[in-house]
Amino acid sequence: MLLEPVEEGVKAAIRVEVFNDLRLIADGYRAAEDGKLTRDHVTGITVSSLLLATLALRRPVRTVLDVGVGCGIQSLVAAGHSEWVTGTDINLRALTFAAFNARLNDVENVEFLSGSYFEPVEGRRFDLIVTNPPFVISPSLELTFRDSGLPGDSVSRDIVQKAPSFLEEGGIAHVMASWIMREAEPWWRPVERWVEGSGCDAWILLHKTEDALDSASSWAKAFHGHEPGGFTGAMDRWLAYYRELGLGGIATGAVTLRRRTGKNWFLTDEAPDEINSLGTEAVLRIFAVEDCLAELEGNDALLDERLEVVEAHRLERTLRLRDGEYQVEKTMLFLDEGVRSNVKIDPHTARLLAFCDGTRPLREFVHELTADLGMSHEETAAQVVPVARRLIELCFLLPADRAS
Repeated sequence: MLLEPVEEGVKAAIRVEVFNDLRLIADGYRAAEDGKLTRDHVTGITVSSLLLATLALRRPVRTVLDVGVGCGIQSLVAAGHSEWVTGTDINLRALTFAAFNARLNDVENVEFLSGSYFEPVEGRRFDLIVTNPPFVISPSLELTFRDSGLPGDSVSRDIVQKAPSFLEEGGIAHVMASWIMREAEPWWRPVERWVEGSGCDAWILLHKTEDALDSASSWAKAFHGHEPGGFTGAMDRWLAYYRELGLGGIATGAVTLRRRTGKNWFLTDEAPDEINSLGTEAVLRIFAVEDCLAELEGNDALLDERLEVVEAHRLERTLRLRDGEYQVEKTMLFLDEGVRSNVKIDPHTARLLAFCDGTRPLREFVHELTADLGMSHEETAAQVVPVARRLIELCFLLPADRAS
């Protein structure tokens, strides 16, 4: 039903949103008689779906799995760079919206299957998995798009732990998730436990953290603030549940996994304010950097590398008038893509960046600097190598054979 009757006539029962070139139909704020959203409400574009759509790798692949399709945004974006997309959802209304949106956008290389999470695709493997599941840590099964009905953060844990078995070697999974933070633990520690022994490299991108009061208040206000006494009742339910869980706080973010045979790495970052700075090139660069650092053991290995500065950088100098002439007060290096955005550098580091054109090994730079500074080769190398390694960690430098 696209229109529904009201006293004044009719109103739209759905809403239309645009993402890139896609037109997406989702539920309007369709309400039941008691004023609440119905359990099978289908959302349009949300903060978490936008972050996932921005973060997910956009490169040609054969197969994609979208777990929890909702209105179909992830499936339809992925259809543009893959041969076949499979979406799953337990909400039949969501599957109907997703199928309608596929037809609306003339997308044919998709299928939508009814079932819980990975159950409809048992035994299959995929090159890319994207999932924005009902990860909210909530006290009840009130809304299908938000609440899993599972205790605590177990839905996020289960999906993160099950996803690797559905990935091809080298395949990537992007999972939106929330997890319980404990006292005296770093925010990422619970997820590190989830991925131990998974056979995957793991990159955890933190979107936000909340304490119990802030989280309960936001959900109570959003979905019960219009009810007489609803806000207070909802707050009591949510806070009582959080106390039962022993919750110290809630972290929300994206867990990116890459199935890879060998020694796996684990990386944590905080999402940038401008999520558009994320994207396929930036994400692939982060993976290339971590692969590189895992392989480069010892100074000699790095000295033999031909390093190349990434194009998505800029250097800004601040000048201040002193004694009748302008002098450099500070030099800042910025990365316009990704998550590690800026660092203050000295003149020798700026010179190192200018040297790194991908044609000469770092050892040659050490020779040049040794001659200029009058230091021994060993002393100069001991100064240069940690700086070069740090610039690689921050994604400003890459070995030339990985820069593409």
